[in-house]
Amino acid sequence: MLLSVKALGPLETNCYIVNGALLIDPGDDVPGLDAFIREQGAHVEYALITHGHYDHMLGAAHLQKAYGARLLISRADEQALFSPEAALVPAETETPFTPCHADAYLEEGPLALADVKFTVIPTPGHTPGGICLYSEAEKTLFSGDTLFRYGFGRTDMPGGDMHLLVESLRTLLRLPDDTRVWPGHGEGGLMGDIRRSYYR
Repeated sequence: MLLSVKALGPLETNCYIVNGALLIDPGDDVPGLDAFIREQGAHVEYALITHGHYDHMLGAAHLQKAYGARLLISRADEQALFSPEAALVPAETETPFTPCHADAYLEEGPLALADVKFTVIPTPGHTPGGICLYSEAEKTLFSGDTLFRYGFGRTDMPGGDMHLLVESLRTLLRLPDDTRVWPGHGEGGLMGDIRRSYYR
């Protein structure tokens, strides 16, 4: 798997390009997004959104229009694509909110895109429809804002639920130690190291 990452926008949201064709979390900085795609020589065919917060998805409409990318998000978070209130868009943002709609939905189970076999893992708690993408073969987890190297996503915003987040974290922390975690913000790490930081 060929993987590139770039932090975009004021909140430094990690945007990932996988095998030159799959983009995970298009962020909220369209010029930066375009520059990243050009730097990688990517031909974006799919854009996947781990959850419906503005800093992870304001670039989605641009990807659909400019690149013809197919947009995938969970049904439970889809409203964020066409409702700035649902996406928690701040009053002032460098990237204006442009409504769009999903081309398909991220549902629990297998998903094969860009020559990678993923398992979509529902991880509600940070948002109602948060998901993570796990590739057993590649020993890789894209964890969005559910799981960070040194913590987890907030639950004090609309749609947050600490009980659900705890259950989601328990699910993720069962993955093998050698799984490389790529989060929505900050540095990644190995699951074994992250688990030890939780269970000391």
